[in-house]
Amino acid sequence: TDLVSWVSVVDNRMGIVLCNRLEEALKSWTGTFEIEDDNEDNEDEAIEEKKSDFTTKLRKAIIIPKILVEILLRNQEISSSPAVPLVRSIFLDELHDYMGTVCLLPRPTSGRFEVFDTRTGADKSANTGLTVTQTFHHLPSLIEPEVLAKAYNVIESHMQHFSQFVSQWLAYQTLWDTRASDASSVVGEDMDRWQKLLIEAANARSALDATPTLAEFGPVVVKYDKIQSQINLKYDSWQRELQSCYAGVLGQRIHSLHDSICEAKSKLESITLEGTGATTSEIVLGVTYIQEMKQKIEPSEKEVQSHIDSERLLKRQRHTFRSDWMEGTRLTGQYQNLEQILEKRSHTMEEQIPLLQSRVVAEDKMCWQRTSDLLSDWEEGKPLQGNMKPQEANEILTKFEFNMKKSKLDYENILKAKDALGLEATATDSAISDCIDEVSDLKEVWQSVSGPYATLEKLKETPWATAATRKIRQGLEDINAELRALPNRVRQFEAYTHFNNTIKNYLGGHGILSELKTEALKERHWKLILSNLGIHTLFVELTVGMLWENGLMYRKKEMNEILTVAQGEMALEVFLNQVRDRWMKQELDLVLYQNRVRLIKGWDVLFGTLDDHMGGLVLMRSSPYYRTVREFQEEGKLWEDRLTKLRGAFDSWVDVQRRWVYLEGIFFGSADIKAQLPTEWSRFKSVDSEFVNLMRRISSRPYAMEALSIENLQRTLERLGNLMSIIQRALGEYLGKQRTDFSRFYFLGDDDLLEIIGNAGEPGKVLAHIGKMFAGINSARNAISPELGDNTLASLDAMVSKDGEVVALDKSITVTAKIGVKDWLKKLEDGMHTTLAKLLQSAVREDSSSEVITNGEGKKGFIDWAKKFPAQVMILATLINWSMSVNSALLEEGDSNVQLTNVLSAIEEKLEICAKTVL
Repeated sequence: TDLVSWVSVVDNRMGIVLCNRLEEALKSWTGTFEIEDDNEDNEDEAIEEKKSDFTTKLRKAIIIPKILVEILLRNQEISSSPAVPLVRSIFLDELHDYMGTVCLLPRPTSGRFEVFDTRTGADKSANTGLTVTQTFHHLPSLIEPEVLAKAYNVIESHMQHFSQFVSQWLAYQTLWDTRASDASSVVGEDMDRWQKLLIEAANARSALDATPTLAEFGPVVVKYDKIQSQINLKYDSWQRELQSCYAGVLGQRIHSLHDSICEAKSKLESITLEGTGATTSEIVLGVTYIQEMKQKIEPSEKEVQSHIDSERLLKRQRHTFRSDWMEGTRLTGQYQNLEQILEKRSHTMEEQIPLLQSRVVAEDKMCWQRTSDLLSDWEEGKPLQGNMKPQEANEILTKFEFNMKKSKLDYENILKAKDALGLEATATDSAISDCIDEVSDLKEVWQSVSGPYATLEKLKETPWATAATRKIRQGLEDINAELRALPNRVRQFEAYTHFNNTIKNYLGGHGILSELKTEALKERHWKLILSNLGIHTLFVELTVGMLWENGLMYRKKEMNEILTVAQGEMALEVFLNQVRDRWMKQELDLVLYQNRVRLIKGWDVLFGTLDDHMGGLVLMRSSPYYRTVREFQEEGKLWEDRLTKLRGAFDSWVDVQRRWVYLEGIFFGSADIKAQLPTEWSRFKSVDSEFVNLMRRISSRPYAMEALSIENLQRTLERLGNLMSIIQRALGEYLGKQRTDFSRFYFLGDDDLLEIIGNAGEPGKVLAHIGKMFAGINSARNAISPELGDNTLASLDAMVSKDGEVVALDKSITVTAKIGVKDWLKKLEDGMHTTLAKLLQSAVREDSSSEVITNGEGKKGFIDWAKKFPAQVMILATLINWSMSVNSALLEEGDSNVQLTNVLSAIEEKLEICAKTVL
């Protein structure tokens, strides 16, 4: 416990001692780096400094490493290395290191017997790793705040001066960022500003040469010798460029002033004030000009002297002038000559004053007369009419404006001449000024209208053939909007009113203009339109303006009549085009038939289209627009003839094709036909060859109009149709013979019979017609098998009803290629009779209708019997047995009622069994 107290006391005493030493060290730091104020005026403070402590005088100067900074030019950019913030950081770090000498000392601790740390030098270097509480880090808070603040203020003062110094050098960056041409454009032609600029540039260059190459701000040392030389070179370049620009401006001014002086001198020399050779107006102009030159001579003298001074400035700066440079002495000489001539002319004018006064008075009267005539012409010829073109109006206004300004100038010259000659000035007449104002107002009006008028003229020049009505309307609306945007003072004039009404009329008649753009209008219609409008030009040369200017908007009724006729004719033309396009491009729809030939299908569509178009052509002849156009009549008659021929050809064609398909299956599908009808077969073979060739020709170019190009097509088709009619009649006789041979063929139509005959070699197709020939048979079962041989086409072993009931034949019927169809059909008929007869006989024999069934075996036997035979045979056998039982009961001796009752009971028992079995 005593050790801890003692260490605490030692620590406090050490803190006091070290705090005093730190305060003294900071004062020494402040004294070393403090900036002395050369302009100190406070004498009391100076006395206090002299009376400072002896200890203050003995303070040692603080020495820290120099901080070297260099001003450099890198990539055309001036910068300091290191930068100002980094230099401030280094300076502060030096102060902190200086204070750390005390503040980072370890404080005594009581953790071990040694009061002070006895670590070696290597271990002492680790003091920086101590925590804040283990060092005297708190000492800065114990010293006076003013002392610490002064130490930091000293650094900030040096850094402020250092930053300002660097900024001065960085300001020279403008020499690289700005071009001399930019500076010259800002100065312009102000000679005073040019002289100041050149003088300031020269002074800055001289000041830069006089500066040293090193600057110190406390420990901060700035080197700028390299950048100084580079800036000097850049300054020299800038001065040369500025001098060249200034010399160019000065040279132009000298030449301009020289030319004006020469012109004034020549004009003064040409003035004649003596004798009668000069006109009055020349005398007035001469006196006026002499008076003006007297007023201008003094400013001209100052300007000449200014140019001479500027030339001397360039010479002092050793500027090299160009070869075409005009020396100031030439300008001075011309000016002196001008002064002499002006003095001479002034003296002459003073000698001739009486004569000049009389001449000026006469000229004054003539001027008044000319002005009166001009004002009278203006009242008569001012362009107020709205139907005038802006260009013509502007030309008239320009002419009047020129004459009025000339008259006004003459009047002003006369006033000046009177003033110069001492004559009394007449009252000022404002009429000419008012007229000039009126001309200006009218000029504004016509110029305001000229823009929209030019746009309208462009619209008028649009060729009608390429004009788009939508764009024309948009252009008119734009012009109308532009007119509405004009000020009210312009709208009050007739020029605006007339033009605005014209645009409104064009917009109002734009509807009829748009309707004329229809495709229905042909050349014949346009000839009539142009004739009605009185336009004598070709259609290709027609413009929109011609239609407007010739009153299209006021001829709406006539135009609508022409449009109605054109639209009616257009409808006829469209119909004719539809007919032409349809039938010139109409392709026949062909389908392959039995891999032999392509046949035409879709006859209904062809005939429907043909009838519609032929009907339309007939109705077209009754139209009032049909008779007026010769082209319609010619083309309508042409297509009516073509379609009529095509309809006739197609009528014959469809009949021939239908007959050919019908007969082709008969004659080429059955060998029996060839044997029975050899003549008709040969005839049909010829027809078939010719028809097939015709269809193959059509297949190569399957177009409807190609059919009309076939020579004698109608005759050929009619001839083929007649031949096939003869063949069909012969075929009908042949079919009658077939029905005679087999009577059941009477139940079939010609088509079914021909199909049977044609498919005699295919029993399956013949069996499809069995139901039409036999009421109870729908088909026959084919039991064909490979064992029967290749010549066997079918083996029919059973009959099949339409309800699906199968009845086996008593003897199967074998169909071979050598047996005719009617032969095996007769066998089928006979087999049906024989089979049904035998089945009926067996059914009657096995049935016992009169016996009453009482036991189960009897019931089962009856059901088996019913299932064994076909339904019709079973019913018929039952009816036969019932009839026979009733007959036997009636023939019995004695009471027959008992026998009849037994028969009835047997029948009722069977019916009950049938009902129970079914349900």
